[in-house]
Amino acid sequence: MIQRYETWGLDQKSGKGDWVLYDDHAAELARLEAQVPKWISVDERLPDAETPVFIKMRDGTARIGELRWEYPSYEDNWKKFLYWDDPYDDGKPWEYPDILKWMPIPPEAA
Repeated sequence: MIQRYETWGLDQKSGKGDWVLYDDHAAELARLEAQVPKWISVDERLPDAETPVFIKMRDGTARIGELRWEYPSYEDNWKKFLYWDDPYDDGKPWEYPDILKWMPIPPEAA
């Protein structure tokens, strides 16, 4: 969180010693801070399906995972559902309660 702060310094206009408020760069710092990815609770919202994201597991580990749709076709009464999967190790699904949070992968890291 960006905050304004004061310190003792020279006032640029008068050249006298005074308390100076430093918030010249607050807008730029706030803009940059808004670009930093943050963890999003799976209770708040889910990522788009089949989009790799960082995931935070219940055991504290962080991995790359994605939501995938399953379309059962062998039973007419079965419905499609979402599940978490490792995009680099097909067949390694995780249980929904194992995933607590997720975060977009920055474009330059993907």
